Amino acid sequence: MIINKAITFQTDEEAEKKRILYYELFEKVRPLYESHEFHLVSKYIRKCLIEVQKIENEAKKRYILSLNGNQSAIMRDVKEILNAITQEDFHREIFSEKQLFPEIRDSLNPNNVNKVQKNIEDYQNFCFYLVQILQEQIEALQYYDFPLEETETLIEHKASQHYKKPKNYEALPLFRTKTADLPKIDTKKLDNICFPIDKVNSTLWYGFPIGTVRGLKAESDKDSRKGKQANILLLLDFTALNGVNINISRELTVYDKWVWNACANLKEQGHDIITAEQIYKAMGNSGRPNAKIKEKILESVEIISRARVSIDTAEEHELYTRYNRFKATFPLLATEICTASSRGQVVEDAIRIIETPKLFAFAEDRQQVTRLPLNVLDSPISKTEDNLLLSDYLLTRISKMRNNPNMTRIILLETIYQKCKVETPKQKQRLPEKLSRILTHYKEIEWIKNYQLTTREVKIFF
Repeated sequence: MIINKAITFQTDEEAEKKRILYYELFEKVRPLYESHEFHLVSKYIRKCLIEVQKIENEAKKRYILSLNGNQSAIMRDVKEILNAITQEDFHREIFSEKQLFPEIRDSLNPNNVNKVQKNIEDYQNFCFYLVQILQEQIEALQYYDFPLEETETLIEHKASQHYKKPKNYEALPLFRTKTADLPKIDTKKLDNICFPIDKVNSTLWYGFPIGTVRGLKAESDKDSRKGKQANILLLLDFTALNGVNINISRELTVYDKWVWNACANLKEQGHDIITAEQIYKAMGNSGRPNAKIKEKILESVEIISRARVSIDTAEEHELYTRYNRFKATFPLLATEICTASSRGQVVEDAIRIIETPKLFAFAEDRQQVTRLPLNVLDSPISKTEDNLLLSDYLLTRISKMRNNPNMTRIILLETIYQKCKVETPKQKQRLPEKLSRILTHYKEIEWIKNYQLTTREVKIFF
């Protein structure tokens, strides 16, 4: 008897949708099969299976999450399913598939298996069958980063009850993949994150021009009134790829900054090889990113990996000797794309961070970083470019207030308009509600004590 644990997490609506999909497939395929239009048969089968797979994946996710990382519960399910399965289930499954699509599925018949794959034995076929039945449990073990060896042993023991184990048989291909030879990704989550608040990071990510040296005002207002000047010279450019100059027309954005900062913090906390999902979570997001968000993160990593920065603090060092002289040209993020293993799965687009970003170390050396609980970044507004700009500005301003008791606790709305590109009447109308949601979040997690929002300003209390 086949037991499917995940199917119990399928809703009635999902079950009905699957039934309709299979019925429609049968109605379309029968006449095509009779007219020998097998290419169309395959097309409709693939289309149907893709839709069914989407439904089953949702139920599978709910099942895996319900296990809540309990390894014993997963293994109980594995043993219960294996104990219930019989050799007749295996034969019945193959026969039913062959009966529906004889020519297409004929290769699954154990009597004909040598025609398709010469050295396949009944023992190994049965193992493959058991692996498919246990797919949800195997994925649950991988999701929670548990070992698979016990499941492998149980499957081989079950197969040995019905078939003789082939000579020189080492292990199931499913479990003996090349992942053992790949670098392993540490999936441990970050609890806190460093956020740079230095002059360079407060300028570079907000439309800084490409290919032009700019001087950043580094002298205090008091020294400026005395006629003293201390510029930090900054240049942003992009490297060539394979000897070809790359024409990157867009400037760096606050989204790039948050991706970069996530990468820097992951590297600092021991994560040498990371995934787009880890970057997503280190940006303060919960849940898992969809394909579109992953693509956006990887595109941002590529941009900032090609970006090169030149910094010279000679003037600042001359005026303020407490800051070390710094003159260097370096990549914003030194990376390479590699293949790695994460929870037993091969990740083709993993990111190896070669070194802690020098700009991050630059801010740390000057003690111009603030350490935040990661949940500070998880404010209850969507992380659009506009909202990120607002969150980033508030984080920077409030962090500076926390580090300097003499700094004003007031932020003018006019300043927010200017710094966060709040320009249209509609944007200005929506701003107070956004500010309230972000600041209420800060208050609830006790990062600030309270705030006061008026039509003119925001006042922060600690």
